[in-house]
Amino acid sequence: MVVLCPSLISAHRKPDPASTRFLVMSPLRSSTSGKLRLIVVNHGVSEELLNDTMKVVTEFFEMPMEEKASLYSQDPNEVCKLYTSNTNYDTENFHFWRDALKHPCHPLEACIQLWPQKMTRYSLTLGLPKHCDPNLITILLQGSADGLQVFKDGQWLGVGLLPNALVVNIGHQLQIVSNNKLKSAEHRVTNSKVARNTVGLFISSRDDCIIQPAKSLTSEAEPPLYKPFRYKDFLSYYISMMGDTESALQPFKLPSNQC
Repeated sequence: MVVLCPSLISAHRKPDPASTRFLVMSPLRSSTSGKLRLIVVNHGVSEELLNDTMKVVTEFFEMPMEEKASLYSQDPNEVCKLYTSNTNYDTENFHFWRDALKHPCHPLEACIQLWPQKMTRYSLTLGLPKHCDPNLITILLQGSADGLQVFKDGQWLGVGLLPNALVVNIGHQLQIVSNNKLKSAEHRVTNSKVARNTVGLFISSRDDCIIQPAKSLTSEAEPPLYKPFRYKDFLSYYISMMGDTESALQPFKLPSNQC
């Protein structure tokens, strides 16, 4: 868990990036022996904003079912869309029923115009199969129902609910940029009792951005483990692997680092 100390953050009239960075990076660096997941409290996001965000999400999925068609799409390139279940429904052993709304956030002035005028109804949410996120960092605001699990030491462990806490997942992008000093955490969602709403903020690169290990984190003793590549090429391959974490990374590793 990462606890941001208000006394240090507010010690200056203007935020001190160095102080805040120290508070966050110290737990990160002490946890790099394995896959990483953080639960952040005292993050400075108001309780009112968190509650309002979850309220809007709940209202969205509780609207009439027939409005769903106008937003539904399985096209991965669609900017704002509603999608449901898995793309590999015919071949999966277990069906992870869920509805999800994808909506971009940057630049805000342009993206806010994409918010749907008509809402949909949240039908069935029974889970999300195991996977690692392809992006840089994912920030999760969980609702009142648990179900999030992380794979650690050969078993699935539940991530508990803390009021107003934000769960931070390390994604494949950050694993690559950190040259494996930080590793993405395999996780899943299981839920068969009540409807579960979650808000996820996926921080990622532009499609044409070149992803590679940071030069400051490589040396002769610790050479780069991954070759440079465009993010959109990685994302396309990741989608084709349908959640197979290790296979998604293999083509982007340098030949001497395939194991």
